[in-house]
Amino acid sequence: MEKFTRHNLLHCASDYRALTGVSSSWLGLEIMRNGKFFRDLAGDPPRESMPSKYDTVMDWFAANWPADTAMPVCLVDHLALRQWEARNSYSCSGPLPRIVVPGPDNLAADAAHATKLAGAA
Repeated sequence: MEKFTRHNLLHCASDYRALTGVSSSWLGLEIMRNGKFFRDLAGDPPRESMPSKYDTVMDWFAANWPADTAMPVCLVDHLALRQWEARNSYSCSGPLPRIVVPGPDNLAADAAHATKLAGAA
């Protein structure tokens, strides 16, 4: 689960930085008041523990994602889960179900991201 949450946070941060041009240290300061947050998260082994911070970071991305741009599927999944929790007055404390809400913009964004990653390898 930790690897999954780490991947999602780094994926969203990478996409957000590409869209807005902000640095990872600015992003870490803005979200977690820690300019080293994303650098520590990407470290091997990671120096940040994710379960308690995942919702905070993903909620920030959801609230601040640039208008008229495709959100990564992992962020759309997070929003769908939050909506489900709100409708059902329920909060998960264990592993979360993966809710996929496909859309042409999100699929295209994830395909572009996968292509970019494949080219870097």
